[in-house]
Amino acid sequence: MTIPDRISRKTRRRRHVITPLPSDRGSEQIHRNDTSRPTSDVTDVEENEATKTCICLNLPKLSKEQAQSELLEHIEAQCCYNKKVAKQLDICDVIMTSAWQYRLETVRESRVVVDEEEPYNGEKVDGPRRGQAPLNKWDIDVTVTSSNTAKKRIPHTSERRSCVSCQGNGTTTCGYCTGNGKLPCYNC
Repeated sequence: MTIPDRISRKTRRRRHVITPLPSDRGSEQIHRNDTSRPTSDVTDVEENEATKTCICLNLPKLSKEQAQSELLEHIEAQCCYNKKVAKQLDICDVIMTSAWQYRLETVRESRVVVDEEEPYNGEKVDGPRRGQAPLNKWDIDVTVTSSNTAKKRIPHTSERRSCVSCQGNGTTTCGYCTGNGKLPCYNC
């Protein structure tokens, strides 16, 4: 008897945005949480009580006309957006801020222990005499394939028992070979 583990993994995606903190220097400040940020236009500033370390970005100022043309360009690229409102939009002020976008992918894994029986053909039995079985199913290393499902025998849990149908006499007819010991070839 062998006991496999089946593992299924599902992936969820979340999108978070880290928004800038207000600055009394007139520049934008954001948390230093993203290691993939560009370093060419970033300068360090003094520590803030709320953020400990912040960075100051030196970005060019966007004019009201440039902001409106960028908005119209974005609307034209979208389906079913009306640019009439964007043309009539009165932009009061343009405030430069930055945001870091990152994608968080999480993996969920579940494991199920299932009893399985198979005929004994004289192979070695990996039972409790060969070592201690893992107490927790999560202590077993399992490599998941591309189908996100894997089966693995739990070490040291196999045992040899007598057949319930024939009480170990070997008189139960095999369903595959009908008792002749040879399996039919389905390709021929």
